[in-house]
Amino acid sequence: MTTRPGSGRRVSDVSGDPLLSITEIAALARMHRQSIYRLRGEGKFPPPDDTAVRTRPRWRKSTFERWMADRPKPSARTTPHRKQALGQTEVDSQKDDQSGPGCRP
Repeated sequence: MTTRPGSGRRVSDVSGDPLLSITEIAALARMHRQSIYRLRGEGKFPPPDDTAVRTRPRWRKSTFERWMADRPKPSARTTPHRKQALGQTEVDSQKDDQSGPGCRP
């Protein structure tokens, strides 16, 4: 019996699209399981496709792959060090202001 995702019923695997556990999802995404749970709570991860067992949510592989494709790539994330390397911070102007006491020459 196929139902809509997140309805609390078991979704049959007729389409050949396997269901993945949270452990498998975390391994494929190279994330901790807790990070997946956190993203779910923030609404940044899709709801499970199979919720027959509330404590064991499962997602279709296609749902996971679609989420991975829509995620920003790690190189697209901008850390403070990356911003500095790209010249996107005011580090140069701050160097001039560090001439007061307590600042190293």
